[in-house]
Amino acid sequence: MNYSANINGITVSASFSDTTVNEVFIPLLKHLAQLHHEKQRRILVMLAAPPATGKTVLAQT
Repeated sequence: MNYSANINGITVSASFSDTTVNEVFIPLLKHLAQLHHEKQRRILVMLAAPPATGKTVLAQT
């Protein structure tokens, strides 16, 4: 899957395999949404990974 985002005026493109999206990103986002629903308040999520691994793209999705 290919994604494109405009970050501070710079277009950034990222490509993720369907496996990564379906087995990592979607379950993570579902878990965070469920946690948010249970807590009934904002939650803070910190992403730590090497540069250019898709942190910003994931956060904007």
